[in-house]
Amino acid sequence: MAHKDEAQPSERGASAPQISPLNEAETAWIDMLVSQADQAGIMTSPAALQDFLVAERTAWSSVAPEEREDPNPTVSMIGAALGQMLVDQCGLSWALVTDEYGTDAAVVGDPGQITLFPINAVAKRWTGQSEGDLADYVEGTHRAIERLRRAEATA
Repeated sequence: MAHKDEAQPSERGASAPQISPLNEAETAWIDMLVSQADQAGIMTSPAALQDFLVAERTAWSSVAPEEREDPNPTVSMIGAALGQMLVDQCGLSWALVTDEYGTDAAVVGDPGQITLFPINAVAKRWTGQSEGDLADYVEGTHRAIERLRRAEATA
């Protein structure tokens, strides 16, 4: 995947990313974020994630810039929830991925074939760099993974 927001798994062009398991602290961080999302009631559906993102971003934007709190904890929580939905629905797993863009938590699958960056996907929606709906992101990703796996099964 060439960009950290694409909802379609694909092969990378330049050098292959380095994928490693999350360490204990990283796993605990993801688990904590997913637990917070569950407590906030947004693990029920991708639409609930989208609604929460819009509500939180709208509330944050309505505050004077100098008085705004750091949005990163909220973005990370929504991103971890998004990633966990992909893990649960698509048989993926969390990993640490280092590529030409840096090192980030990602969800991966089918070694070397699927690499998704859900926290980055949410961050781009928060900042307005991407207008895509999270429910559409999950659905599109799920379809793309199914197509990839069908193609591999028939190859």
